[in-house]
Amino acid sequence: MHIFALFLLMTLACKAQPPDIQKTNGELNGRFWESLSDANKTFFIVGYSEAANTARILPFLGTAVAKGGKVDYQGNKLLRNTIELLFPENVIFADVIKGLDRLYAEPENLPLAISSAMRVLAMKFRSDKAEDIDAELRRLRILATKR
Repeated sequence: MHIFALFLLMTLACKAQPPDIQKTNGELNGRFWESLSDANKTFFIVGYSEAANTARILPFLGTAVAKGGKVDYQGNKLLRNTIELLFPENVIFADVIKGLDRLYAEPENLPLAISSAMRVLAMKFRSDKAEDIDAELRRLRILATKR
């Protein structure tokens, strides 16, 4: 009887755990970012950048293979523009970290997945129109709060 009561108590305690607030829809978010030390933010950005660079290459290879080695300029440009939003190109890692810190300084942005925040930063770094950036940020906030 005591074992059953202990098991029941432990099961209920596990169910009472708060949800993982450092993820939004399965992706790491601003709360996770804020929990990182400065060194770990750098490590994270380096890894994220490497993954984005790999992702930049793969679609070109896939498109080239699918088209028998012939990829037109328009197809390349569309892929480049889309993939550019994964990680800002030609930007110093320290600037990306400052940008994420600034973006996540606003509490309403904390639920944004880091990948979404990177999209906003990429738009800022390539000097997109402020109203386009604001519209994208509003859209991403809405998506982040839907469950």
